[in-house]
Amino acid sequence: DCQVHFGHWLIEGSPYVILFDIASAAWNLERWKGDLWQTCNIGLPYHDREANDSLILGSLIAWFFKELTDNLGDKPNVICHFHEWQAGPGLILSRSRKIPMATVFTTHATLLGRYLCAGNTDFYNNLGRFNIDKEAGERQIYHRYCL
Repeated sequence: DCQVHFGHWLIEGSPYVILFDIASAAWNLERWKGDLWQTCNIGLPYHDREANDSLILGSLIAWFFKELTDNLGDKPNVICHFHEWQAGPGLILSRSRKIPMATVFTTHATLLGRYLCAGNTDFYNNLGRFNIDKEAGERQIYHRYCL
C-alpha cells in the first residue's frame, strides 16, 4: 500500500532512480516510531514533521533494501548512500536489521554544529568543551541530533 516510482534521472548517464511517496506510507508512522524506539531508544515528538517524514522515508528504504537483498541471493553487492541527518533512520534501521549491504553516510555539517555556529559561539576553539547532549536538549533538537 505504498507508492513507489521508478525511472531514470534526467542527467548524463541516465541513472536509475526510485522515488518513495512518503505520504502514501504515513499510516505506518506510529508503528515505525515504535520500531525506532525498540531499536535504539530514539523517540520522535508528534509535532516534528521533518523528523517524522525522515522516519517514514528511512523505514521505506530499509524495507526496500531488505526485499531487494533477499531477492538477490547470497552476494547482493548493494551500496546505499545516506545523506544528511534526515537519512539517519534509514541507516539505523538497515544496520539494526543486518541488511547485507554496504553503507555510506555523508554529512556536510552536523545539525547541532549548525545550531551552535548560528548562536554566535566560538565553535572551533571550544569543540572539545561542549556537552553535546545538553546543547542538543537545550535547543529542543535532541531527537534530530540522535538521528
